[in-house]
Amino acid sequence: MSMETPNGLVSFPVTKLLMIGSIVLPLAASVMNSKYLFILHYEPFISQYGQYWRMLTFQLSAINESDVILIVLIWYHFRNLERLMGSYKYICVIVLALIYTTVILSCSLIILNILTPWMFWNRLTTGPLPILLSLLHFYKEYTPRIYEFNILLARPWFKHSKNHLNKEQIVWKLNDQFILNAYILLLLLNQGIIGVSIGFTSWICGILIDQGLLPGINSFRLPFVKYLLFLNRNTSTFVSGNLHTNQRAQRFNDETNTVLPTLTSSSTRNSLGLNRYNTDTTNNNANNSFINSPVPQDANHVFRIDGGSSTNLLGDTNETINDEPPRPLGVQFLDTFRR
Repeated sequence: MSMETPNGLVSFPVTKLLMIGSIVLPLAASVMNSKYLFILHYEPFISQYGQYWRMLTFQLSAINESDVILIVLIWYHFRNLERLMGSYKYICVIVLALIYTTVILSCSLIILNILTPWMFWNRLTTGPLPILLSLLHFYKEYTPRIYEFNILLARPWFKHSKNHLNKEQIVWKLNDQFILNAYILLLLLNQGIIGVSIGFTSWICGILIDQGLLPGINSFRLPFVKYLLFLNRNTSTFVSGNLHTNQRAQRFNDETNTVLPTLTSSSTRNSLGLNRYNTDTTNNNANNSFINSPVPQDANHVFRIDGGSSTNLLGDTNETINDEPPRPLGVQFLDTFRR
């Protein structure tokens, strides 16, 4: 499988939904002058008015325009996680991270203000910053790094020997994920010290979810989401992680049933890799039953004409069976800035 992520959002319905929601909700709140619904301050909303419902809304929308732009860009980079996990599991992991971060951060805010009022930790961040930092662990852990490069910083006024100049150099080793790291850093700095502390707590929460110390990563599933969000898709193949597995297999079966009767010569069979289909009646029946057998729902196979199979581990729907040739490092570096 090619390591290149498909362009656009056709194959990433959850990412598309999150990006649109991250823009529409702040815009609607700004037009209706209701940004206060997404602000959570212990004083006075919790201590005086008892508005505990704010603990359920503070992660739904950002109130700062720069935060909205950064959040949309980060969701776009996280589309690799949707390709890796599959859309259904990806949205389940997001909801799981939302539940854990909401409970941990809200309870910490209340407990610390009750036990240590002199600390005066009065607010939580607005927007899905905790969710993004939880997913950042999954992105760093399971997304491959395509390339790395070094940036050498040196004082230009030094004209001594090369050995002396090397002592004055600062080497920055970066990889293809440095743009996402910059977005995350800017998002944390926009929220101030509270954003850095909450981001670190959420990142630890993502590690605990991945390691199974916070349960649900393998068992938590939303019951009706696949029917509500993907009405135009085949739900049986959607659960298996590849939306077009059955369609490809059925199309292959139809083509094979029309091609095999015409391939009678042994030379033609050998040239196409069909020598296992001999003239023996028993073998022919077995092969025909193998071809016409339904695709198992727990597998993610795409059958080839030579009788083998290739497995699409990432569940991508727009990938062809044959991988494209690797590109030079310079072309990959330029493509990073073209997207």
